Amino acid sequence: KNSQFFSACDEYNGPLYNGDVCEAFLCTGGDCARYFEIEVAPNNQVFLSTIYNDGEYHVTFIEENFLKSEVEILNETDYRLKFSVPLDKIGYDEKIGIIGNVYRIETEGGITDKNLIALNPTLKDTFHCPESFIKIL
Repeated sequence: KNSQFFSACDEYNGPLYNGDVCEAFLCTGGDCARYFEIEVAPNNQVFLSTIYNDGEYHVTFIEENFLKSEVEILNETDYRLKFSVPLDKIGYDEKIGIIGNVYRIETEGGITDKNLIALNPTLKDTFHCPESFIKIL
């Protein structure tokens, strides 16, 4: 809702987080310091990496884009974004499950981090807060 559809780049694994984007951080291994970062922008461009977060963010880009995503423009200010990830590609183990969080950044046309929205708010100036992860699956 209420988006200007500002996409910060049009390349795979570019800095989508500088524009309007929906994000998911998913941890499949039980170690909250290690998780996948998934982003999809209104132009349907994708960012896909693994993160090791020991207080600093160590990013490893995933070369293969195995994410399936779809963006539907509903009207002049609203869009719907859907994405799916093959569970085997992210190391899903049903005994461990998945914890994580989902987010939305809305820049109102390019003001970085203007509106930061989280399913489970981090109450910090960053989304990289594994202590805010909740059960996803």
